[in-house]
Amino acid sequence: MNVAFTTMNNLNVSNDTMYDETPQQSTGLLARGTRPQKPKSLEPRERIAQYVSQIRKGRMELKNG
Repeated sequence: MNVAFTTMNNLNVSNDTMYDETPQQSTGLLARGTRPQKPKSLEPRERIAQYVSQIRKGRMELKNG
């Protein structure tokens, strides 16, 4: 049994996390700037799942051209 394979399958990685919707910001002369948001610290398991999804996406782009 391959440990890496079972670990990758046990991660809860969804494709929806990659497409976070950001509100449209006005770019006019009198537009208000958005407040900088504090980066939330992710749990180690969530952080690893995010890294794995980024790697998978990159590999798929290379594979598909």
